[in-house]
Amino acid sequence: MSDDLIAQAITGYWGGRCADTDPDCPCCQAWLAYDRQAAERDRLRDALEEIADMFITNIRDDPQDVKIIARTALGKS
Repeated sequence: MSDDLIAQAITGYWGGRCADTDPDCPCCQAWLAYDRQAAERDRLRDALEEIADMFITNIRDDPQDVKIIARTALGKS
């Protein structure tokens, strides 16, 4: 699900972001959870892109190398 759809759902159910964040406000809590999820997604995407770039530049054209690297990246021997 895209972030835009999640933001639309939050806006539709709770409303837009409050002018001031209140930790007891359900709307603020929903937006804070959204922000944490988006930050974690961005962090993981950046890490995966870095790993992919490293592997792609270090493998040969042998498909077996790709399988070995993929299994290693997933923690499987």
